Amino acid sequence: MIYQATQDVSTFFTMRDIRHRVLEDENRSVIEANFVSKMLSGVTVAYISVSEHNDVAVRVMDFLNLRTPPEAYDMMLETLNRLNRSFRFAKLCMRDNGAVTVEYDLPQTTGADIVGPACREIFIRFMQVLDTAAAEITKTWVAATQGQG
Repeated sequence: MIYQATQDVSTFFTMRDIRHRVLEDENRSVIEANFVSKMLSGVTVAYISVSEHNDVAVRVMDFLNLRTPPEAYDMMLETLNRLNRSFRFAKLCMRDNGAVTVEYDLPQTTGADIVGPACREIFIRFMQVLDTAAAEITKTWVAATQGQG
């Protein structure tokens, strides 16, 4: 099922030539848009809707394709927390398997007329956040996995 927020974002992205694809199943609808930046290539930003409200969960899963070993979790979490304090709208998280993800949730009160522009703004901000975070996360990961923490 394609929820209204997904349709609104897709229409907005199409009108602005932002390449994307729409995926759906019985529980959610998703827009995936990719970007290449100064530091990164092939990053997929997912806009996930699970109801007819303008709820949109924005996610980048497995950022940098790094798997942090359990013995390096503390060092990586310290870096992620430091970065989170500098980004007020994006949250860097580490999953149970050690993968780093990036999250942002649009308020459900986001009006239908601005959900598309808001998602475009998040797309641009994610490019900036991920470029900035990539170097710090990679540096910490290398130090942590080589025992230089």
